[in-house]
Amino acid sequence: MIVLSAFMVILFSAHFYTVYTFASLAILLFTAQYILKVTWLSVFYITYLALLLPFFIVNGLLTGTGLQAPVVWYNPAQIINLRMLTIPFEDIFYGMDLILLNMIIYTFLIKKNCQPQNTAQASVQLPQIMLIPTKIHDK
Repeated sequence: MIVLSAFMVILFSAHFYTVYTFASLAILLFTAQYILKVTWLSVFYITYLALLLPFFIVNGLLTGTGLQAPVVWYNPAQIINLRMLTIPFEDIFYGMDLILLNMIIYTFLIKKNCQPQNTAQASVQLPQIMLIPTKIHDK
């Protein structure tokens, strides 16, 4: 995904929104994977696929699907003009960028707030962040 994002930045360098979206996504993915070394990145990708259904509904309405005029308008000179119905292609990855950034910040804050205050409390466990349940419990 990092390579794809970098490729999009190079290929569509004349389109500001495209460059901004894919450059920020490439930087964030690189940071998450290689600097922060988050362990949940593969689960995030799967979870994001599930989030695309409500994303397409809401973003479709905002960009004019089923409406006389869109609520949100994109300058055609700044996007690659590839759309799914009325939704610009870049928005899928911009949404991924925003959600991933929030997950990284959330994880950082959880780790920061769960650090032991002194060395006698070194057995404090970090809470698990579950994006997708790994086991369904019977009631």
